[in-house]
Amino acid sequence: MSNRSCNFLIAVVDFIRRRTEAIALLPVLFWMLASGVNGANAQVISMALDTNVIALGDQTTLTIAASRNPMNGAGTFIWPAWKDTLSGGLEIIEAQDLDTVAMELPNGDAGIQLIQKLTVTHWDSGFHAIAPIEVTWNEETLKSNPLSIQVLMPQPGKSGEIAGHAPLRLTSWSWQERMQQWLPWFILLLAMIGIGLWVHRKWKQREPFVPKEKPSPRIPLEPAHVIALRTLEGIQRDAIWKKGQVKAHHAAASEALRLYLEHRFDFPALERSTAEIKRGINQLPLRTHEMETLIEVLTLADLVKFAKLTPETADHQRIVSRSIGFVENTIPSKEANETEAP
Repeated sequence: MSNRSCNFLIAVVDFIRRRTEAIALLPVLFWMLASGVNGANAQVISMALDTNVIALGDQTTLTIAASRNPMNGAGTFIWPAWKDTLSGGLEIIEAQDLDTVAMELPNGDAGIQLIQKLTVTHWDSGFHAIAPIEVTWNEETLKSNPLSIQVLMPQPGKSGEIAGHAPLRLTSWSWQERMQQWLPWFILLLAMIGIGLWVHRKWKQREPFVPKEKPSPRIPLEPAHVIALRTLEGIQRDAIWKKGQVKAHHAAASEALRLYLEHRFDFPALERSTAEIKRGINQLPLRTHEMETLIEVLTLADLVKFAKLTPETADHQRIVSRSIGFVENTIPSKEANETEAP
């Protein structure tokens, strides 16, 4: 196709578009003329589009204006609360703030006009009617002129060819959107600073390192049965049960026997109950009558200490004599197991 043919087609399309826009503006002109005829002092609501022909998804500006004569009395315009979509399927992208300007009324008087501009778009092709906008003046509801808009489908490209990229459209971020974008990172930064300060504080408050002292030389050792027999003979000699200290007498005998089990057999008896000792002594190199003697002594001490048993005089003597007998019967042939002297 030649350049003249292309220029001719472009001129025809531009003429049709301008004619369509002019026809779409006719309702606005008739509305303004009717408002001027009906009364120079009346309040007038009007709206207009920057262009009445847009491509699918393209944006245009819808201007709503409310004018009044200050000499016609006081009053206030109550603006509609905009939603996401207007009548006719127009989607609101952005609503600018109201602007107040001075104007000249058709009768030559000075008037006041409130103007608000809405950035709108449409996502359905074809002709669409936009219903009048209602604005309240004191208690009177005023309506604007209606509008129409034509939404064109994009021109399809040639088959088999890759279409060119769409033009870039710059958008601006509001401060609320920027806050939503940067607030999580700001909170994370504050948390990291707080953790760093806490770690630094704990590091400064740490206890200084003190090297462990070398263990002192061990004192001479003596066999476990020697310590046990000396302790039991002392309990038998003191006989504190005669002074009313019955529980202390039986508890001392039980503790001496438990300590002997730890030193002689490496069996942790001090921190175990009698029932636990009874279950564990099967692993010790003890004969049956020795096990029975051990359990008898420990059980008698528990009954006096916990069950508040009142023992007989023979029981006071028996708990010590049986303990001594248990130690003497379990003395090793070679004194290999030794412990520190108390």
